[in-house]
Amino acid sequence: MTLPELVASLTPFLATFGAKLNDDQWEQYHLALADVNPGDLDDAMADLRRTHAFRNAPLPAEILDRCHVHRKRRYVNTGHAAPEVKARHDEGEWKSFTLKGIGTLRLHVLPDDHPALPRYACLRCKDTSWEEIPNMSDKPSQPTCRRCACWQSNPEIARQRSKDAEYRQRKAS
Repeated sequence: MTLPELVASLTPFLATFGAKLNDDQWEQYHLALADVNPGDLDDAMADLRRTHAFRNAPLPAEILDRCHVHRKRRYVNTGHAAPEVKARHDEGEWKSFTLKGIGTLRLHVLPDDHPALPRYACLRCKDTSWEEIPNMSDKPSQPTCRRCACWQSNPEIARQRSKDAEYRQRKAS
């Protein structure tokens, strides 16, 4: 969203609070709200019109929080997952690893808290409820699996079970 579009969207809303922003203040609102979907911004402002209990105009962070709430609702209502976060080339650092018999490898490593890395509630089964049993024999065969200990308490597996149950119920009716 460009600065003129943001000014056109927010001016009627901020006028209800008697706010007249200078160029620097508009620039701060634009920096905070530049990546926001215009529909989410409209929903956030409508939500703030109903619930905002302050005398002053909402700060950019308050509007941005409401936009994130409406963005999540939009993804849930459409049944699609949130867009996948991709790592940029300037994130992380290059590290060299030496492997015996292979040589030195140089890899780009992201920090552990990077949003592009997958997050699992259980690292053993990676939220599938099945863990692989290491094969102790010399000859390769199909991997053996068993039920992971987390399958009753894992929140991701419970969420998937409830989605499956809703699907079966809709299909039966």
